[in-house]
Amino acid sequence: MKLTKKALEVLKGYTRLQNLVALEFGKSVYSVARWISENDENGMLTTAKAVQLIKQESELKDAEILEESEVKEAQN
Repeated sequence: MKLTKKALEVLKGYTRLQNLVALEFGKSVYSVARWISENDENGMLTTAKAVQLIKQESELKDAEILEESEVKEAQN
């Protein structure tokens, strides 16, 4: 799972939400900014607590926050 483009845009423009996520995970806002820019597969921003914070603060629905990413097959 990854964050949708819509959720990423909300996070980028909402400093309070970035601060709440940083506090929740005991990290700096710089770490949260890195998580946003990287949007890693099953990263910290896709955890239940992060999704809950995003949902509460932005009023986005689950389907607007998370999306499944394509699974790439291993090349031999």
